[in-house]
Amino acid sequence: MNETTSENAAPTTTVAFATLGCKANQYDSSYLEAQLQARRFRLVDFKEKADIYIINTCTVTDGADLDSRNLIRRANRRNPEAFKIVTGCYAQTKPGEVARIEGVDLVLGNDKKAKLLDYLEMGRPERPMIEVDNIFLQTELETFGMASYSRNTRAFVKIQDGCNQFCSFCIIPYARGQNRSISIPRVLEELRRLSEQGFCEAVLTGIHIGTYGHDQEPANSLYNLLKAIEETRPIHRVRVSSIDPEEVSDEMVELFAGAKVLCPHLHIPLQAGVFPFSPKRGTRAAKMLGQVPPQVKKAYAERLRELSEAKIRNFRRGFAGAEVEVLLEGTGDVCQNGDRSETVWTGFSENYLPVEVATESGFRGKLVRCRLELNTGGSLAGKSYPGRKEAAEGI
Repeated sequence: MNETTSENAAPTTTVAFATLGCKANQYDSSYLEAQLQARRFRLVDFKEKADIYIINTCTVTDGADLDSRNLIRRANRRNPEAFKIVTGCYAQTKPGEVARIEGVDLVLGNDKKAKLLDYLEMGRPERPMIEVDNIFLQTELETFGMASYSRNTRAFVKIQDGCNQFCSFCIIPYARGQNRSISIPRVLEELRRLSEQGFCEAVLTGIHIGTYGHDQEPANSLYNLLKAIEETRPIHRVRVSSIDPEEVSDEMVELFAGAKVLCPHLHIPLQAGVFPFSPKRGTRAAKMLGQVPPQVKKAYAERLRELSEAKIRNFRRGFAGAEVEVLLEGTGDVCQNGDRSETVWTGFSENYLPVEVATESGFRGKLVRCRLELNTGGSLAGKSYPGRKEAAEGI
């Protein structure tokens, strides 16, 4: 490709990304974006005409496959002459199907993502090319380490990939391969590096992070990683993404209860036959008899939503008057507070409560300590202490 190599010249080759699916996929795209920016490619919005389109697909449901196909066709309509690369889980599990979509130039398996620059150097092939291997042969993480991570207020660190569960409804082991993890020292070093770049919060993510370390010799565990993070404090605060109920041990709960770095919040998914799901081609569940009727699943889901909303309201009410630390993420209205003009920011507390904070000196990624007040509609507002030093200053 004809990317600019001069340090001072503007990049000439434009690249647009579209990413579907989980945080691990988002992490992979951010990793690739950082690589391309380091090589002087210019990132543009996917809605714009670009020289290269990279579609990082999801295949968790048949609906995700459809969304992926639509994005590919959209890119082809915008610029039929662009180099269009399809990667991700749909590309990994159905490479031939993807290659037959009009406009696709290269189908890149999940195990090949880290070699994207090599394929760009080769240039656009004359006919669709498939570069997908057996993902189960992969024993290391293909993407790890951020050269830059400028799009988010919190950074993501992919500590693990793959899954050995083979649940009846799930295609992901065939898309991501076997469980494989990053060593504890490498994770700690990455967290330190992100802190040095100015990040106050990092999220540990992966495909099945509850099995972190089980592939290592000697075997390790997510608890050991979290304990090492709490002891070394490489960054101001660390959040854990989804983890299955059976993987939350008593010792992990005790660690979180007294933690200074680990955010006191866990996302624990519950799954059972009465929950709506999109049957996925290639899974045992899609072929099972005795499927729960759609109207029954819909009724159960509605009851669960009502229960969830009631619990959320009660949970928020319990924090009125509490002191929390909020990571500012987005701006809203400007309000007048006496003779001062303040901007209302939205952000999340350490236990993932959404909070609105009015402040004169906010910016994305800043940490603000405040006392919570309950608004009329049930949302939480943060009231900063006058003259109080904000947490970000001491990081």
